[in-house]
Amino acid sequence: MQYDLQVLYNTASISRMSDDPDETQVLASQLRDTLSKVLRRAERGEATVIKRYKDTVAVVISPEDYEDLKRLRAAEAEEERT
Repeated sequence: MQYDLQVLYNTASISRMSDDPDETQVLASQLRDTLSKVLRRAERGEATVIKRYKDTVAVVISPEDYEDLKRLRAAEAEEERT
């Protein structure tokens, strides 16, 4: 299944196809110009994937999502120890 994917370049956005309709991607080389948009998305609880060429190098998420991820990883690590 294919959905529209927004890719941010400076102030313009370009439609791409992706399996995730909610995913937004930014090229690392364009991050300086789009950082305020990326941060606003994180504040709204939306993730932004940072790409260098075709490789994912980072994901910007909200502090709440980050705390949830840390708790999940801690629970998984605890489960592996038992």
